[in-house]
Amino acid sequence: MRRPTDSSLPVDYYEPVFDPAENPRIQDNYYRWYHLEFDYVDAKWVCRPYETKGPNKFKVYDEWGLDGGGRSWGSQFPLLYKNLNPDRIFNRCLDWCSGPGYCGFEMMDWGLCETLALMDLHDRAIEYANKTIQKNNVQDKVVAYNLDRISLLPAHERFDLVIGNPPHSAGINPDLDDDQTRILSDVGWRSHEEFFDSIGNYLTDDGVIWLCENGSKGAGPVEIFEPMIRYNKFRIKNNVLASDYDEIYRPYYYLEIVRD
Repeated sequence: MRRPTDSSLPVDYYEPVFDPAENPRIQDNYYRWYHLEFDYVDAKWVCRPYETKGPNKFKVYDEWGLDGGGRSWGSQFPLLYKNLNPDRIFNRCLDWCSGPGYCGFEMMDWGLCETLALMDLHDRAIEYANKTIQKNNVQDKVVAYNLDRISLLPAHERFDLVIGNPPHSAGINPDLDDDQTRILSDVGWRSHEEFFDSIGNYLTDDGVIWLCENGSKGAGPVEIFEPMIRYNKFRIKNNVLASDYDEIYRPYYYLEIVRD
């Protein structure tokens, strides 16, 4: 951890504020949650916004307990997909299980979509998503939905691209806290099942689904999801291993899913 070196940055650049005395997990888990950056401002530790890697450098505001990996590999979503379809630009993208919006804002920053909808069940994540929308002045292009089921999306919504970094485990680890459990666990794969059962009502005929999953032991290999996909008249067009591009993300893979 380090103190900020640029005192000219506005105070709200360093939101939200954390006090280690009230939340010792910040110090205890700093190295385990190495992708978070903290600075010491006005006698308090604060979390820096995530900055997208494209030309617009969108700042995504968040706090402790909202990151499910987007800070680490959110930029892989657009870069890996551009390798498959370098010329396609989508009209409207849905970021399912978006958290504050790391992956969705990366897609928009890299020019893969014109407009964006973020969706997450956690109200705090959507509060920060709305803050991000306002501070980046993209209210005309981005909306955030605080929903726990795809079927609750407004009936008028239509997406030609749906991305997602959903929970990667069907069980619950009793050693994890509530934040980590919410991020990591989709008990019985019920959220995945509801997603595949419902997303067809919102996907255009030529729409694409682009999901990040985890094939490690105890997580979700592709064999878990393929029956759900086929039952709902979709098919897997591509299965891209993240390790083909970066060995540090060895267990993760990306599914490109289209209508059958």
